[in-house]
Amino acid sequence: MKNNFVKDYIMGSVLVICVLFSACKKNKTAPEPQPEPVQNTKQTPTTNRVELTNDSIFLYAKEVYFWNEALPTYDAFNPRQYSTGATNLEKYESNLYNLVKSSNSPDYLSNSSSPKYSYIFDKADKNPTAVIPGTKMSVDLEGNGNDVGLRFGYFSVSETASAVDYSIFVTAAYPNSPAEKAGITRGMKLQRSMA
Repeated sequence: MKNNFVKDYIMGSVLVICVLFSACKKNKTAPEPQPEPVQNTKQTPTTNRVELTNDSIFLYAKEVYFWNEALPTYDAFNPRQYSTGATNLEKYESNLYNLVKSSNSPDYLSNSSSPKYSYIFDKADKNPTAVIPGTKMSVDLEGNGNDVGLRFGYFSVSETASAVDYSIFVTAAYPNSPAEKAGITRGMKLQRSMA
């Protein structure tokens, strides 16, 4: 009986080992080769900041845009040709616009002078003040400008088939803002006056 147990144990162990080795599938196909880096065959090395930035705009587009397959080659597009404009920002915007145009992406609008979604801004122009004539407080689409220093949140109070009632609360009163100086604090509820 002891002999049968040892024999069954050895056979079971061999069977388990065979199953484990056969379950490990070896991949015999070669990995796909990496794409060749973009060659700069016509341009010479440069230290010109505008030319280097124009190169970067093109190379980043090749890497990150969903429509990057439609972009021309570096040599065909020649991003360094966009060196005319009053400011460096205008040169970069021209490069980006023509890059989008050459790819015929959804970002390109034929009746517009700028791409639909892509843009470049001058980070050196930190927090510009947006001003609407006749007002002291206004904010641009990027959140820059002068405001009263409040952030609001709303919460659904009740919902019926025909309407939803909301309560609006102050979720933040920024330090040293006009709102904080007026005594407004986080959690205050806004109510409509019926006067």
